[in-house]
Amino acid sequence: MPSANSSEPIHWRSRLAPTPSGYLHLGNACNFLLAWLWIRYLGGELWLRIDDLDQARVRPEYIEDIFHQLDWLRLDTDQGPRSVAALQQSWSQQLRTERYLSGLTQLNDAGALYRCTCSRRQWKVLVGEEGCYPGTCRQQQHSAEQPGSWRIRLPAAAMVRWQNWPSGQEELDLADEMGDFVIQRRDGQVAYQLVSCLDDLDWQMNLLIRGGDLRPSTAAQSY
Repeated sequence: MPSANSSEPIHWRSRLAPTPSGYLHLGNACNFLLAWLWIRYLGGELWLRIDDLDQARVRPEYIEDIFHQLDWLRLDTDQGPRSVAALQQSWSQQLRTERYLSGLTQLNDAGALYRCTCSRRQWKVLVGEEGCYPGTCRQQQHSAEQPGSWRIRLPAAAMVRWQNWPSGQEELDLADEMGDFVIQRRDGQVAYQLVSCLDDLDWQMNLLIRGGDLRPSTAAQSY
């Protein structure tokens, strides 16, 4: 989030980013309303981004529900799809797959990733249900051809800081909170953390309205 004290005028840009894996609920409506109110107050832009990359979870009726609820709430957006057809033709994350894979390649070329062949069940046995991935494969030399996922290689302490309202600067130790999180899943799909980060960067988002439960995701995407 840019500093509000900067002498340069800030062009604020925010987004609504629902996932069409179910019908929207009250929490979504509150988030939409707060984002809309803030960005209109600031004179910025509000974009609609529908997180539809995981097609196994997407249903047409869930996408239609997003547009229905926005109409019912009387919330307008400045950029993004206005219909299911527009989403499929111009705005679907499926159309940006090459961009996501390019970002993945950049991270891998920089030595920031490693191949992990552990199943979730295997590593949860070691740390329990509440624990983070313990880095079992960090020192292994698994090839890309072996079935598995790609994980980010975090330092022992990965303190991430960002500007938050109303509390000011927040910080979170990503290594302690999430461990080496997945960047590409075992099925080959680029994971949410990288996808969301690249979308926000490419579309120059600088104001995100999120629930407190997404603090770890905020840290992961800021990292």
